Amino acid sequence: MAEYGEGLRGGETDVRVTTLWRRALLALAVLLALVLLAGALVLQQLRQAGVQVAHWQGLAWRGGALQLGELQLNIEQPELSARVHVQQLVLRPQWPGDGLLREVQIGHLRLHWDPLPPPQSEPAPLPDPREWLAALGWLPQVVQIAELQLELPCAGRRCLVEGALHSQRTGQQMHGQLQAHSEGLQLRGDWRLQVQAQGWQLGSDWQLDGREALQMHADWQQSAADRAHWQGWLRIPDWPGSPQLMALLGLWLPQHSLPLADLPEGLQMTLGWDWQGERWPQQPAELLQQQLQLGAQVVLEQPAAIPGLGELRGEQRLSLSLEQGRWQLHEGRGEWILQPQTGLLDDWLPDELQPRQLTLVLQAQDQALDGQQALALDVQLQLQGPWQASLQGPLMLGLLPDWQIAAEAMRLELQADSLQFDDLRLQGLRVQALAGLQLDASGLQLQLLRNASLQLGVLQLAPAELRLQGLRAGLAGSRLSLPLAEAAASWRLPLQVRIDSLQHPLLQTQSWQLDGELSGAADMQLRARLHNPAGLAAELDWRWPAKAAGWQAALELVALDFAAGNPLAASLADWPPLLSLSAGSLRGQGQLHGSSGLDRASFLLQLDGGAGIYDRSSFSGLQLPLQLSLNGEQLQLQVADMQLAQIDPGLPLGPLQLAAQYRATLGAPLAGQLQLQRATLQALGAQISVTPQRLQLGEDEQLLELQLSGLELASLLEVYPTEGLYGDGLIDGRLPLRLSAAGPSISGGWLRARSGGVLQYRTPALAAMGRGNPAMAELALALDDFRYTLLQSDLEYAPDGRLQLGLRLEGANPKLQGGRPVHLNINLEEDIPALLTSLQLSGQLSEIIRKRVEQRVLQQRLQP
Repeated sequence: MAEYGEGLRGGETDVRVTTLWRRALLALAVLLALVLLAGALVLQQLRQAGVQVAHWQGLAWRGGALQLGELQLNIEQPELSARVHVQQLVLRPQWPGDGLLREVQIGHLRLHWDPLPPPQSEPAPLPDPREWLAALGWLPQVVQIAELQLELPCAGRRCLVEGALHSQRTGQQMHGQLQAHSEGLQLRGDWRLQVQAQGWQLGSDWQLDGREALQMHADWQQSAADRAHWQGWLRIPDWPGSPQLMALLGLWLPQHSLPLADLPEGLQMTLGWDWQGERWPQQPAELLQQQLQLGAQVVLEQPAAIPGLGELRGEQRLSLSLEQGRWQLHEGRGEWILQPQTGLLDDWLPDELQPRQLTLVLQAQDQALDGQQALALDVQLQLQGPWQASLQGPLMLGLLPDWQIAAEAMRLELQADSLQFDDLRLQGLRVQALAGLQLDASGLQLQLLRNASLQLGVLQLAPAELRLQGLRAGLAGSRLSLPLAEAAASWRLPLQVRIDSLQHPLLQTQSWQLDGELSGAADMQLRARLHNPAGLAAELDWRWPAKAAGWQAALELVALDFAAGNPLAASLADWPPLLSLSAGSLRGQGQLHGSSGLDRASFLLQLDGGAGIYDRSSFSGLQLPLQLSLNGEQLQLQVADMQLAQIDPGLPLGPLQLAAQYRATLGAPLAGQLQLQRATLQALGAQISVTPQRLQLGEDEQLLELQLSGLELASLLEVYPTEGLYGDGLIDGRLPLRLSAAGPSISGGWLRARSGGVLQYRTPALAAMGRGNPAMAELALALDDFRYTLLQSDLEYAPDGRLQLGLRLEGANPKLQGGRPVHLNINLEEDIPALLTSLQLSGQLSEIIRKRVEQRVLQQRLQP
């Protein structure tokens, strides 16, 4: 029994062992079946997702981990085509435990990626952050990719990004690091994730070539009431962080997809957000249907080169909120400083006058933002350089339906202590104005409002010897239209200019006024009236056609009536002090042409009925047409037909007629050439004429050939201050007049009577001399009634006014010895200036002439 029992017990043991093995094999078979089934299901799911296992090898279980030597996957999805090559894959599960992956290690991972054009479909929904939290629990505690290679399309070729990835999760915290390099650029990223009861916090720092490039922090919370709260910030401390970044982005991003290349180097950007909603939105557009606050700051601490502008630095801050679909602006302030590049404003200003720095300050107050309403801004623009200018005030910025900038009254100020532009110098420049402006897609409209004024202490143009002091101009009503299209700009500038003092060698220093309008579009035009307190005025019409090489101007002198005064004498510096006009009218007009300066000009002056006094001579009935032309350096004066009815230096002369032409250069205006075409003077019944000739005024002396014809001896003796002298007859002569610095002179002149005549000299003094002297008695009798057959004389005139006559008389007196022939040679000398003075004092003189004559007599008496 015992042996049987023991044998029975041994058999039972074998049976149990066999049973255990059978069960183990069955469990293993079931597990293998489940694994195969799971693998089949996974493969089926992968195939449905467009993932195909192209190759694998080296599958093993070692050290509690599933190891795979090599795995190749092909991915074909609507938006991408990729090939994945994995080597040395280690999957270590949490065993014993929940069986989830605890560690994933990849020795080498290579991704060959080709993006495809996305199909037209509804936008993908936003991932729910709560799903991110759920997925976090499935993530391995450790993910290690020793070698990572990404092969991506870029700029028509393939680019390679290489690096490594490490991630570690401990409880509710996760941190990781990515290192990559491509095209010589080193990238490193660190991130930190903290999971909380109802949310998470994420922080990330990225470096380019060892320099901080990007910082980010995000905080998401989900309350029990399903209310979501998402806030965070993003900061770029120094754009682009590396000089290779822009070249690399140019390989990856489509051209002009983002204006990254336009961002200046050194730019610091910070963006903050705070979003709250009843639930997490399904679509990106739903983010704007909840509560949102945005804040942004852009800073350029160091000047950055902006192509086409210059060097820019400054700061911009912006704060916005969104609630119930309505935007609210809380803060918007910017301050930017631009140093313009050389030549930026060459089309507007010469280099000497261009600003060296522009400062723009923009300030927006708390206001609602509605696309249909304009944005209110306070603007301050300052320009610094050779001159300083500022434009400040409120303006409105409209965006819809079309953008528009408008301002009703902005304050414009400009000042410059001293400006030098070529030969033009300005001192004490001040401009103040209120300006209204409107800027839109069509162009700029600018208007200067009330009290717009310009003040200028000194304006000096050295080559023209012109100096203005105390210039003031009213600019109210000025308009500027500047189209943004190809149409020409236009402006209208009413001018009311007052000049306290105008100094020029040709003018007397005094005040002047200019009233008119400067306007332009394709052509520029100035229409104005220029006048001074003396009564001199001119109408100016100045034009500069856009298609012409230079400008042109028309100048018309407002008619002068010398009976009411002489504005020329009170305006011209070189007006002859001995010349005064008491009657007559003067009209004039001119045409001027030039480019940078005056190239040519022509003037026509017409004096009618002129009367007045020159020195000690009165004149009347002056008709003077004068033509003046200037061509470059060549000056020409033309007197076609001057007529003077009468001139009285002590005896009445006239009329006088003159036709002449004068040519000179501006460098030597008084040393030109005078062409006498016609010159005649009627005097005492005679005509004195000048032989047509050419005179060189630059020489020391000039010679004029004067011809005397038909001098009435009776008229001459009538005005000669000698008692009892009478005669008749006509006298001709030749007078070679020489002009020099010493004065006029005549040498070799002669006079001759045309035929016989009578000469009578009857005076008690001569009769008394003859009572005791037979010879004198005979001479007195001969001259008592002398019938001459010959009367001629030599004539000499000295520069000091001494006239010498060598007179020869032949004839007889019928009462003397039966008419015996008598020959007389008489030398006469006369002081002509003294004679004229005597004649003037004996006649009816104006007060001006009398004073001048008396003054001359007094001076002669005081001379030794």
